[in-house]
Amino acid sequence: SSSSSPPLHGISLHQIQANGISHRVASTRNLDHADSPDKKTKLPLIMFLHGWPESWFSWRHQLLFLKSLPFLAIAPDMRGYGSTSKPASVEDYTVDKLANDVIGIANILGYTRFILVGHDHGAALAWNI
Repeated sequence: SSSSSPPLHGISLHQIQANGISHRVASTRNLDHADSPDKKTKLPLIMFLHGWPESWFSWRHQLLFLKSLPFLAIAPDMRGYGSTSKPASVEDYTVDKLANDVIGIANILGYTRFILVGHDHGAALAWNI
């Protein structure tokens, strides 16, 4: 993943390629080293899914709160929002495509199990995963 300058102290932005598109993902940790303090296991992943018409920024307070706790907390810009790719076709925005984006981001980070927190259409999407 590539990183850009932080929009808020303590949060970094990364571009992750998953499900055929580029996703901007906010995190309070280095996504390449999401190990637990004992370095033997990965930290549990919590992914925040924003509503309409929002972005990762909606979750900034939750991300910063979780920074000091043993979790990898991330918030992607959903497909079509912020600095995530914006495919032109309406067919590229089905629930299945959006769900595969979420699963793809988790898989790229090395997770098959994770916690989802959603708001608005992010919550509806979470129910479909």
